Order: sequence, then C-alpha cells, then structure tokens
Amino acid sequence: MAKAFDNIRVADFSQVLAGPFATQQLALLGADVIKVEVRGAGDQARGMLASGWYQENRMAPLYLSVNAGKRSMTLDLKHERAKDIVHRLVKESDVFIQNFKGGVIDRLGFGYEAIKEINPSIVYCSISGYGQEGPKAGAAAYDSAIQAASGMITTTGYPENGPTRVGFTVVDMTTGITAAYAIASALFRRQVTGEGQYLDVAMLDSALTQLGPLVANYTVAGEAPKLNGNASLTGLASAEQYACKEGYVLLAVLLDNQVAALFEVLGRPELVKEPRFATHEARLGCYQEFRALLEDLFMADTAANWVRKLAAVVAQAS
Repeated sequence: MAKAFDNIRVADFSQVLAGPFATQQLALLGADVIKVEVRGAGDQARGMLASGWYQENRMAPLYLSVNAGKRSMTLDLKHERAKDIVHRLVKESDVFIQNFKGGVIDRLGFGYEAIKEINPSIVYCSISGYGQEGPKAGAAAYDSAIQAASGMITTTGYPENGPTRVGFTVVDMTTGITAAYAIASALFRRQVTGEGQYLDVAMLDSALTQLGPLVANYTVAGEAPKLNGNASLTGLASAEQYACKEGYVLLAVLLDNQVAALFEVLGRPELVKEPRFATHEARLGCYQEFRALLEDLFMADTAANWVRKLAAVVAQAS
C-alpha cells in the first residue's frame, strides 16, 4: 500500500529530540529523510543517556529511538564546499528542517530566503525554544528549560517540595508532533497552491498549548495553577492515587454511576445513598472526608487485585 509521503524527500538538519522526532513521523509515512549530522561529532543525542558500548559507538538508545527509517550523512556546514552540497540536496528536497539557535542557520548561509532561492517550493521548518523573533529568539533551550519557562513545572509539584518537572521529555516530543503536523499541512497547501512555506515552531508555544485549559483558567477567571501533586484538577477524591497493601492505584471515577460502581467494588454499596457522597457537588464539598475513607478502604487489598476488580465493574458503568 502506498504511503502518504512516498514521494517526499526531507533534508533534516535537526538534532537531539524535537526535530528528529518530527522527521521520524514523516519517515513513518514514507518520506525519504536524509539526516545531515555534524562532521566528527554527529547528533548530540548520539551520546546522551548512554554508557558502555552505546556510548563508545555513539549509538545511544535515545538517538536510535527517534532516527529509525532515515539515511544519514555528515557535513561541516562551515566548510567552503558545504554550500554546493547543501544546494544539491535542497534542489531535490521537499522539506528543509533545522533546529539551530535563532540566527545561527542564517549566519551559515542556509536561512529560509537563501534556501528559497534554490527551491522556491520548499517547505522550510525552523524549530527553536522561543521562536525566531522576540527577546529570547537566540536563546538555547532544552526540554527542562521550557518546562520551567512555560510554567509547566508549577502544576506538577507538591506545596512542601516546590515545582517538579515532568519525568520525561514531554515538550520535545510534543514539539516534534506539532512540527510534523505543520509540515504535513504545508505540503498539502503546496499541493493546492504550488507554493512553499516557512514554518516557525517554538517549543514554548507547544508547551503552552498543552497547558491550554490552565492558561485559559488564569487569563479568563484569574485562577493560577497550584502545586497539586497527585491531586486531580477536578477536585474529586475519587480521581486520585491511593496506596494499597501492595502498590498503588490511580482512579478516574467522576460520574455518579461510576462512584456507585466504585463503592460496590470496595464493599460499601450503601455509601452511595449517604447525602455526603450522593452527588457530584456533595463529594466536592467533603473532599478530605471522602479521601480519608478511600485511603482506608484501598489498604485492604493489593493494587493488582483492585485493578482487576475495578476494570471489570467500573467499565460497565462508564
């Protein structure tokens, strides 16, 4: 079966995670991705989070995880012959993607205007921390820095310990998906109009998009996010994590019929008839009491057993 991008070639000058993850999505859809790495050193990610053979051979699992399905070459972009090589590649490409710090690619002579002269229909995507314009356009950025700058870490910590960053590269990966979607959209637009396009994808924008409901709550209602730890944004005790005799369970029980099913599984079906637990509003009003009750009940069995029982019953109530 033909893939969506079987006839698309991508000149990939990106490295680490966001850019390579974006081009990997295009490769999965059939695109011929030619990855251009720094001569001698290669992609920064080749040595990240690696040890032993993987470190010695510059083949870190992190690097491998976002570069499958690509062809690779090395090139010193500062070399006098680099311009001819890049131009030959660009003439035969549909997409050009890079994630140097703002201004760097222009100084090297491979900014959008220069590449557009060689291939007017090129879809050119720049990925950066803060975008190509503005007061922080030239600032370097990694995932954790954007988690902090966007305010993401202020939503995941505990009041007693302070902000906590998400334990995986959530901004990088979401930025990669955003860039891949933007490139796919630009390619579709080009098919209709015949025109190429410049795309400016910022990690900060991607992070703020993920925080959209919280940002809206602040800008519209004036309510700033709080350090809730594992507490649910819903304010319901039945949508939180609980310690068991062995392990933990995380609940997502929101509706009245789901709460009734939960009480049934916990062996206390009569509780649903009590006024304090009978309605959504009532349960919000007695959060501490409801949570203390659930803490006691979940300690009666292991997480594995609770999950088995809940999966069978609560799903029927959804």
